[in-house]
Amino acid sequence: GVPSSTGYNLGLAYTFAATAIGGASVALALARWAMPRGARRWVTAVSPTVIVMLLVVGTMAAIFEWFAAHGHASQGLFELFGLEHRISCVLDERDGCYQVTNMPRTTHWYPDQFYMFFGVTRLIPDTIVEYPIFSFLLGDLHPHVTALPLVVLVTGMAAATWRGRGPVDWRTLRAKPVESVILATLIAALAFQNAWDIITFSFVLALAVLARNLAALPRIGAAKASLTYLLPLLVGAAALLVPWYLDFSSQAGGVKAYVEAGTSPAHAFGQWGALLVASLLALIPIRRSDWRAIGSAAPLTLWVPLVPFAVWAALVSYNSDLGAAMDARTGGTWWKLPLRMNTLPELKEAASLGLWTLFLYSLLIAFLSTAAVVFAGRRSFAAIPAALCATGALLLYGTELFYIKDVFDSRLNTVFKLSYQAWVLLSIGGAVSIVCAFGRGSVLARSAATVASIAVAVGAIYALIGIPNRTNGFGNEGAIDGLAGLAKFDPDEYALAQWMKENTEPGSIIVEATGRTWRIGQNGQPEIAKSDTDYTDSGRISLRTGRPTLIGWYFHEVQWRGDVPSVRDELAERQTAADGIYLAGNDAATVLSTMERYGATYVVVGRIEQARYPQQTLPPFEQFLDLAFESGGLRVYAVPTMKVVPTS
Repeated sequence: GVPSSTGYNLGLAYTFAATAIGGASVALALARWAMPRGARRWVTAVSPTVIVMLLVVGTMAAIFEWFAAHGHASQGLFELFGLEHRISCVLDERDGCYQVTNMPRTTHWYPDQFYMFFGVTRLIPDTIVEYPIFSFLLGDLHPHVTALPLVVLVTGMAAATWRGRGPVDWRTLRAKPVESVILATLIAALAFQNAWDIITFSFVLALAVLARNLAALPRIGAAKASLTYLLPLLVGAAALLVPWYLDFSSQAGGVKAYVEAGTSPAHAFGQWGALLVASLLALIPIRRSDWRAIGSAAPLTLWVPLVPFAVWAALVSYNSDLGAAMDARTGGTWWKLPLRMNTLPELKEAASLGLWTLFLYSLLIAFLSTAAVVFAGRRSFAAIPAALCATGALLLYGTELFYIKDVFDSRLNTVFKLSYQAWVLLSIGGAVSIVCAFGRGSVLARSAATVASIAVAVGAIYALIGIPNRTNGFGNEGAIDGLAGLAKFDPDEYALAQWMKENTEPGSIIVEATGRTWRIGQNGQPEIAKSDTDYTDSGRISLRTGRPTLIGWYFHEVQWRGDVPSVRDELAERQTAADGIYLAGNDAATVLSTMERYGATYVVVGRIEQARYPQQTLPPFEQFLDLAFESGGLRVYAVPTMKVVPTS
């Protein structure tokens, strides 16, 4: 009974709140397990810390944006962090700068240029990077956002599994059927909610099962027990997914090696620096007595970053791209790289190369993986945040080597989705590590925790300036109903949408503008003036009412349905059909036959249709359709229906 225009905003608020509560609960449990008993008073600090890191922190580039907007920008410092393009300059004065007129870039304490909160996140060329705070500011209820509470829950379940005593295998499932069904359902939900999450968070759960079994069994026995525990869960999850999977299709076209320049260390630090610095604190619990264990574990854990790199090298070698790929990451002649770093400009250029990002990620993964193994060996629950941080770093590392082939045929979407998963893992593991470091009491640990806290505070500046930027300093009137603005500023369009929702059946198909703009050409025939459909008001009546329409945003339709000729042909045909109805002139037969072919029963002639199509091409709908609604010159026409009318 809740209108979708209100339910959407409630859903956004629910997702934020559920993620906050779930993250706080998981982090609180992890900190309580990992904290030395005499330092438990610090435990309560972890809940606000993880909420800030998970849901408030964003790009560290925000502080640079803040200074640049007020005209305080050091060219050298901005270049060091790869942000010279954010420095203001007079229009066309020079390349590679933020081009503005002589007007002030901001008139408030925060940067107030339109959509600053959006642009400042796009640091890495040819990628999309988001974090939860960005998603909530954008109001983006895509699957990667709605899945946040679920992935936090599964992370918590994995941690609880690791904490348990004794081995787990198929007999555990039989002895605890309710828990087994819950786990299988959660695994299935990962795939259903956001298919990108199934591999990553199933891996986190499998890692927890294996770690628990290794603590109680020899290696071979632990591996066998883990398989007998996990395989039935996966089979159960698959069984639950059968009804959904029968008509499931994916645009994913396999894994490809990424052979271009990669992310510079400066951009990687700008995007994820606050969390990566915090993740280093997962190493703090290492003791002097651990050195022997580290020596035993390191030869094993070193393979964690080496194996992906070896697979990458094999793939690019198979395609004869290894030399070009290495040149892209090193600026060419990579075997002479150390010899070329003789001057400051050469050092700065070398420091910006993607090769260093790979190297630094490799070190971080190796250190964190080794720490996790050593801590697990002495049954310290400090192993859990270390393992979460290692997995998060491994995801970022993976985006530098591989990508999932899709409609973009680039790593754009892979960086987007995997870095979002990494954000969750690094936030939880990093928050626990910061608080545990403060609780340990040593000067070194608390100093490191202070540095990490400063990095987190710098990352939180994104929310500090992004929220007023997005909300116009809270100067606009707010409402929980997403259509309140339409009702206030365009009451006739609002009335049209409300009539459609209240007076038509849920499955009624409507015809409305496609987003393209038409004009009369020199030959007197209609021609396209603007062909853009995505990010326009195309499909706005369908959006506001839930009634299906012929076509929405063209390229988004391609993304969801797959970039194959049959899909593009179908979508192009639907665009032509919908536009043809408004370009038909006096050809009533074309309008009626098109509507019959698609089962459409209503034609909208609202403000958008009147603006997008030439007036002389709009058919006289009232001559062959029923006028079903009219307000302020906006109309809805209905296909006439035959009815049996009683005569007595």
